[in-house]
Amino acid sequence: MEKDIMVKRLATRVVFTSVGLGAALTKAAGIQALIDTQHKLVDALLQPESDKLRGKGLKVYPSIIGPTAHALGIPLTFHTVTDERIESSTSKCAYYEAAKQLGLADTPLCEGLCKAVSESLLKLIAPGYSKRIVKSLWRGDDECRFEITKR
Repeated sequence: MEKDIMVKRLATRVVFTSVGLGAALTKAAGIQALIDTQHKLVDALLQPESDKLRGKGLKVYPSIIGPTAHALGIPLTFHTVTDERIESSTSKCAYYEAAKQLGLADTPLCEGLCKAVSESLLKLIAPGYSKRIVKSLWRGDDECRFEITKR
């Protein structure tokens, strides 16, 4: 139980730090600067596992992103998972909730946080695939909805 509390506290810190720094970078240098920074960060984090993950295919995406998102407070539901397409959604985004608490909800960070992380993972496990944000809580939608398809 104590370990779960520690993980949750760490995840909360990661989310708030990501939102705070992400919003500052986006306001100072634009969303592309945040996207580029996230790609570098995630690429570095994935490096130790890259040989195990490289070319595993689209179907392993939920087994990696699902638990990671859940730990960060983003409960994802995967509606479609095939070799060619993934559709997923969530009605709760910890990044968005943190942004609201920090007074930063006016700086949409979907592209720079959520999409950039997925794109880095996809580049490794399923090159040629891309994530598209269909709906977003940041944009005023009732949920975040994503689809991953071949570019």
